[in-house]
Amino acid sequence: MARNRRSSRRGEARPSIQPGDSWLRIKNPYPPIAQFSEDELEAIHLTSLNLLRDKCIKVLSAEARDRYREAGVDVSEDTLMVQFDPDMLLQTVGQAPQSFTMYGRSVNRWFEVGDNNLVFATVGGPPHYSDLENGRRAGTHDTFRDLLRMAQNYDVIHLTTPMVEPQDLPTHVRHLYMTRSVVSLTDKPTFVYSRGREAVADSLEILRIAHGIDQQAFENRVHCYTVVNANSPLQLDELMCAGIIDFAKARQAMILTPFTLAGA
Repeated sequence: MARNRRSSRRGEARPSIQPGDSWLRIKNPYPPIAQFSEDELEAIHLTSLNLLRDKCIKVLSAEARDRYREAGVDVSEDTLMVQFDPDMLLQTVGQAPQSFTMYGRSVNRWFEVGDNNLVFATVGGPPHYSDLENGRRAGTHDTFRDLLRMAQNYDVIHLTTPMVEPQDLPTHVRHLYMTRSVVSLTDKPTFVYSRGREAVADSLEILRIAHGIDQQAFENRVHCYTVVNANSPLQLDELMCAGIIDFAKARQAMILTPFTLAGA
């Protein structure tokens, strides 16, 4: 029992790998591959603006609809549809920066996102884990921690993610164990799931404590990101909206994807 406790304490120690000159910050020197002509791109762009104006988006979150209404967007409480004015939409999107900096806990653990910078992350979210000794099996907390140790040791990897889903942990506390392992075993910027407001708040608070800074200092820099998949066409549900709102309030990064699934 004592040996297990000592082993556990060693496992929770701060990462011993210190970033050095090999911490890679890479820019892509090549222009994007032109898949479409300028006219075709403009046609796609105008069609998307017309779609948001004429077809609208159904927003299931009352809080999100209130925020849209306060910003001057037309909202129907009868149909839950939100209508976007193209000019207002372009003005709002234009406020986004061309690039931003993400910060880990060590002084050298920073990198630029955007502006042709290349950022490498580990895979996120697979349910299974495989190795040469035991083959393919369901992900566990221990295998997640092993992958975190590997990610920490590769300086070409800038971001850590949920590299495998720890299916041996109850879902209502899984984020607590995972975030604790992230801050115990790595010092790199990381990913946080948007799986409910309490889980987001808990994870952000663990990161803030690990950085040793107050709330204002935490919000002044980007330390983590999330992904919100709009997996139903022209509809945002409660969980998606909550994740967008909470990460915006915390001034952390988010990736919004048109990850549309048939039947979702």
